[in-house]
Amino acid sequence: KEDYAGPQYDRIYCYFDRDGDGKLDGRELFYEGGVATMSLACDEEGWVYVSSRSIIIRLRDNDGDHKADVEQVL
Repeated sequence: KEDYAGPQYDRIYCYFDRDGDGKLDGRELFYEGGVATMSLACDEEGWVYVSSRSIIIRLRDNDGDHKADVEQVL
């Protein structure tokens, strides 16, 4: 909608339970930049696959800071 007050781009967050008590302690922004994001999938090698209406990308955090630093269009 024209009066949408939310973020300009879609966001993907990582959620954490750092103390292991079964309750979420917080979240960190993993990736911001998608438009019309529809689905996510993760593999065992650390890639996050993101599909939207017009593109499929994969993302990965290579330096361990919980933020995507590699983005590839598939």
